[in-house]
Amino acid sequence: MFDLHLYAPQSSRRVVFRRPGMVRVFCNIHATMSAVIAVLPTPYFTVTGPGGHFEIQAPPGAYRLLVWQERAQAPVLAALERRITVDGGNLALPEIRISKEGYLALPHKNKYGRDYPPAPEDRIFYPGGRR
Repeated sequence: MFDLHLYAPQSSRRVVFRRPGMVRVFCNIHATMSAVIAVLPTPYFTVTGPGGHFEIQAPPGAYRLLVWQERAQAPVLAALERRITVDGGNLALPEIRISKEGYLALPHKNKYGRDYPPAPEDRIFYPGGRR
């Protein structure tokens, strides 16, 4: 658990994660603003580009290929794990499809363990707005 508090625009804070895993980060002001940090025990990882394609430059050897998507359920991701062998050439994999079936965004508490205030209605900020 860590808290970076609020800080000035154009500034940054640093946190070092010492154990691999997925770290969910939430905004203490906006209930729907969040991020996920993947702390990985390997230098061989990537994110997909447009169209879902990816490439990883890895030396020859045997590897476990794991995929992850924020909205996919753990059993779905476990079923997509592959054992692969890289022999120095290009390795073409069959298409991998990830389902977000069963995903349910659950509300979370703020850092003080309290509910977030209700979202304001647009009409408060936009005079003349209709209900």
